[in-house]
Amino acid sequence: MPSVQENTELKNEKNSSSEFLIDLFCRGSRFKNRLEMYHSTDICKVISAALNVKEHHVKDLPMTYRTINHWESEGLIDSERKEGKQWRQFSIMDQLWLYTIEVLRDFGLSLDKIKNAKDIFFTPLEKYPFSLMEYYASCAYILLEHVFLIVFSDGFALPLTYSEYKDALKSNWIKNHIQININEIIQKIFQDQNLVPRYKNEALITPQEFEVFHMMRTGDFEEIKIRFTNGSIYLLEGIEDLTGMTKIEDIIRKGNYQDLEVKQENGTVVSIKRTIKKMID
Repeated sequence: MPSVQENTELKNEKNSSSEFLIDLFCRGSRFKNRLEMYHSTDICKVISAALNVKEHHVKDLPMTYRTINHWESEGLIDSERKEGKQWRQFSIMDQLWLYTIEVLRDFGLSLDKIKNAKDIFFTPLEKYPFSLMEYYASCAYILLEHVFLIVFSDGFALPLTYSEYKDALKSNWIKNHIQININEIIQKIFQDQNLVPRYKNEALITPQEFEVFHMMRTGDFEEIKIRFTNGSIYLLEGIEDLTGMTKIEDIIRKGNYQDLEVKQENGTVVSIKRTIKKMID
């Protein structure tokens, strides 16, 4: 069976086929079903948008302006600033890529070779509007699954879950490579959350369960209630503490399905709790 190094040449012949990248490690039907779920369900579309919205600045990163300018000049970063006059803004996926560049530079990989890993982060798959790395980033961030990026000497890179990586090693499909722990990078980006990976095997997860995990990752709720009917989730209730955060009239105006609990003491509002209700299809 050919190694990944040999398969890299095949990849070039196949014009970086998305199907080739997906099938390279014999990812099974469970992977493809989850990939389709990430594409088709509303909650996963919300997660995809959140991973790609550009709202973070250089000050949120450990890299200097000079370093980022250099990487941009080398084609590692795409500048979307008009006439170069605006401040750069980065998405979660951008930050994940910047941290990856930093790790690969620490290992001595040249910028030209690192550039070869860029497509896996930003080039959409043939049948989907997102990259393979985006899907795996959601597995690390939302589902707390172990995710690695393996990078070879020519810069060719592939994301793998723990079980995929273990199977690839056992089958002797990969030789010498750099292994990057994506969970550690995700934790650096979301420093105020505990995102230590807990699951080594990919779960057969439903869209409804994905909704629950997403509510947990937002960090907005101090309590989440899950209601079932006939063994399936039909309603999620998240309780938020909004004390001192906003005016009551603003809360009422912006909410669709919500219960409010307001407590007063000596004529002063001392507690505002809001319960958000979300029906699950």
